[in-house]
Amino acid sequence: MNQGVKKEGGFKDPLRGRYMGNIKGGMLKLPEKFTEFLAGTRLDVFVVSPGWLVLVPEGMADTNELKNQTEKERGSQNKVKVKNLGTIFVNDQGQVPITEEVRRNASIWMSEVIIVGMLWRIEIWSTNGWEREAKRAEMELGKILKKQG
Repeated sequence: MNQGVKKEGGFKDPLRGRYMGNIKGGMLKLPEKFTEFLAGTRLDVFVVSPGWLVLVPEGMADTNELKNQTEKERGSQNKVKVKNLGTIFVNDQGQVPITEEVRRNASIWMSEVIIVGMLWRIEIWSTNGWEREAKRAEMELGKILKKQG
C-alpha cells in the first residue's frame, strides 16, 4: 500500500483542488499534487451520474456508502445512482486508465475533463457534467438564501 493512503482507509493528507485534465490514449494524468500520494495505489471506480466518476482508495467505500454520502452532500431530494466499475491502479507517473467502457458508462465523451480533489475521494467530471453540477449547486444556494430571507 502506498504511504499516502492510511491502512484504515483514506488519504493521509486531504486531496483538494480543481484541475483540468485530458484523457489521452486511454490514460488520465492526475495532478502532481495527487501523484505523490497515489502512485502505486489501487482505486475503486464509481459512476455517480452522467459525466461524473468518483475514485476512492480500494475498499474504502461501497456503492451504498458512496450513494448515501453523495445524496447527503447534494441534498436529500437529489437522488443519484451509483455503479461500481471495478478497480484501477495509479502508476508511478500518476496516470490512471480511463477505458472506453468506463467513458461509455460515465458518459464522458470528450478528452478534456475536470479533476476535483474532495478530501477522501477524487472526482472526474466531463466539462458538460461539471457545468450542469455548478448550475444545480447555484440554484440550491439560491433556494437556501431565499428561505433565509
